[in-house]
Amino acid sequence: MAKSVGRRTQDAGHRSSPLKWAFALAALALLAAAGGVSIFYFNPVGIGMLLARQGLDRSGLERRLVEVPRGRVVYWTGGLGEPVVLLHGMGNQAGSWTKMAADIAVLSRVVLLDLPGHGDSDPTVGPLTMDDMVVGLAALVDKESPEEPVTLMGNALGGWVALRYAVAHPQRVRRLILLNAFASSPPLDGLELVPEDREQALALVHAMSPRNATVPAGFVLDDLVDKITHGASPRMLRGLRPGDALSDAELASLQIPVELLWGTEDDILPLAYGQALAQRLPQARLFALENCGHIPQQQCPREVLKRLVEIIPPTTLDPRASGTR
Repeated sequence: MAKSVGRRTQDAGHRSSPLKWAFALAALALLAAAGGVSIFYFNPVGIGMLLARQGLDRSGLERRLVEVPRGRVVYWTGGLGEPVVLLHGMGNQAGSWTKMAADIAVLSRVVLLDLPGHGDSDPTVGPLTMDDMVVGLAALVDKESPEEPVTLMGNALGGWVALRYAVAHPQRVRRLILLNAFASSPPLDGLELVPEDREQALALVHAMSPRNATVPAGFVLDDLVDKITHGASPRMLRGLRPGDALSDAELASLQIPVELLWGTEDDILPLAYGQALAQRLPQARLFALENCGHIPQQQCPREVLKRLVEIIPPTTLDPRASGTR
């Protein structure tokens, strides 16, 4: 009898083992989920940037390095054909092009970098100057396209860098494509590019975003303040000099096609700024991007890609380009 009871107890224990494991795994899953929520809550902007950078790797682009005087510049490249170099805005990084990079690689050979002092590129401390940006870009172009001129496509600060490089090296640039680009320090009208609190961060987000954009939660704004404060933007603002602004004579010297793609709902650089810039460039065309703000490659990538298909000469297009997403 005792043996029979013992066997029944043992059998019940064996039968319950899978159930115990199921409960244990469920508990672990809940703990992991709770940890993930906690990580996201305290680092939402950082996680978003990480996912964007992982998107570049998933697109099949190859990560490379180029040496510059102040360290190393990180970049990605892929595709075939005419080289198109993508330059992000101040405080951003190469992942800002994730929604477009794979499609541009269908049109052309794409090269996109973390500008010096941004993302994973050196230097990690000290002021950042316009010369740092231009020198970093020059090293990249010399390495990746030593003989063929390139198309430079820049957003905001990236457009300013592209203009500065084109003025210094006109023979190395085939065309410029500028997305809500600076040509000098912007008229901010009290807007803080380095916000100190939620109110200033929200004002910055509103200025950069389309009118229909979702309002970020408070914890996202808190993380945005932290990321900007400890990121490249303050260093870049400290390093800018009055002489970095492009003069009328410098802009008039650019005898190359310049395509300006402008988000019409950008309150940092309104459409009027783009129109005035176009008038200062001899071969410029301006295309308005409706329902789009300061960062078109993130906010309206489909519209930007449609324009690229029109801008890049048909002889360089891959037949697959007609299927642009």
